[in-house]
Amino acid sequence: MLDYTQLLIDGAYKYQPKSKETKQIYIYAPTVGEIVSDRDSLNFSVFTKIFSVSMREIYASAPEMVDMRENEFPTLWDVAYSGNEAIEKEVVQLMFSLDIPLLALIVQGIAYWTRTDVADYKILTNGKVVNEKLNWIVEKDDFLAISEVVKTITMYAPNEDLIPPRNMKPNQMDVWKKLYEGRMRQLKRKPGSVLADKILILQISANSYIPLKEIEKMNYLQFMGLLKGYAEKEGDEKQFAQFVAYKFDSSKMEITNWRENISLVNK
Repeated sequence: MLDYTQLLIDGAYKYQPKSKETKQIYIYAPTVGEIVSDRDSLNFSVFTKIFSVSMREIYASAPEMVDMRENEFPTLWDVAYSGNEAIEKEVVQLMFSLDIPLLALIVQGIAYWTRTDVADYKILTNGKVVNEKLNWIVEKDDFLAISEVVKTITMYAPNEDLIPPRNMKPNQMDVWKKLYEGRMRQLKRKPGSVLADKILILQISANSYIPLKEIEKMNYLQFMGLLKGYAEKEGDEKQFAQFVAYKFDSSKMEITNWRENISLVNK
């Protein structure tokens, strides 16, 4: 498991690619202020998805295709190097409604999270991605390692209600499509999903007022960690209030401590 202490404190994770000749790489957690800036807000969303979303999530609305796509292309890196332009375009359209080569998006994402200049990366005719300044040939292992760090920074966890079951029969696929569409409609109406809402929730949840300027300085892992911590604490306080209620049968109820559930990785 990734040791996220360095990320939490410094907002940067030291990463060494396989080649010892490659210069030291750092993967950075952006601050809240950087994310809400006009330019970075879109980048953060796109480049989080590139390194977090699975093929099963991408094809969740197409149950007749999802098993096949997941088996053929376990990761987006595999899609980018498949040589199948039709599938590549299909994936980018499903994810972002964009007409951009997937490998180019991945390279931009690597530059974003490592705070390196995207112009220093070259996609060679053989498909290799090279950064001469860093003496780095980017491989699939690097993509997977960056993915793990990005998912830690963003505390990303797939919504299990939106992931289709495997090996569905045709009638089950029809049922799933209706379920998926309904759940997506509910999700879009759900409050608290945008960053501005999360900032307000943190301010309201804190025991004392946290100025916006202080929140802006937090790296995203710190910010999300606080949100999660306050949510766990509030849940425990509600549970305890039920436990001590006069008419509540607490004989079969176990009291938990919110400290036991605090972790910046999804268990």
